[in-house]
Amino acid sequence: MPAWHNLGIVFPADIDILPSQAVEQVAGDLVFEAAPLFWRSPDSTEHKSTSKIILRKPTAEDPTYKELGITSENWNCQSYQTLARSLDKIDRTVFKLETCGVLSGGELLFLALRGEDWSVLGRDDMRTYFLVNLSQIPGTGHRCLHVTVRAVCDNTNIMAIGSSRIDLRIPHSADAAQ
Repeated sequence: MPAWHNLGIVFPADIDILPSQAVEQVAGDLVFEAAPLFWRSPDSTEHKSTSKIILRKPTAEDPTYKELGITSENWNCQSYQTLARSLDKIDRTVFKLETCGVLSGGELLFLALRGEDWSVLGRDDMRTYFLVNLSQIPGTGHRCLHVTVRAVCDNTNIMAIGSSRIDLRIPHSADAAQ
């Protein structure tokens, strides 16, 4: 079921879905590339830089390229699907995927997996989630957070990050999907 603002999907409780399947539904046409960067000297000679520009290729919703930032030659560009496949190994009977969405035209993808429910003195029910933020912005990296707010949009993603007590950061490296 689409979230009310159409930025993602809230999966019904009876749907058992892998993170990679959810990502395919919300970000199937997002493709990123690290393109060479060139500069021109005063004599009009073109030079290739060691830096790269990160681009989101055109999509059905946005037929333009989107520049996401400049990075070093060591930055590793991995698709959201590749990164999500590493989450497929998580035990879905313990951590059920509830939401998945794309923000800022593809710059960020979030997945909210239901964590442990508990109560305070048997009267105040609490719910937790593991929020996974996958980013294609150079310098941002990926994050896995333990939160008390389920992300369904940018506002709730920001609130969830603010509620986190555990924030694991993963750089854009060749082994990020491990």
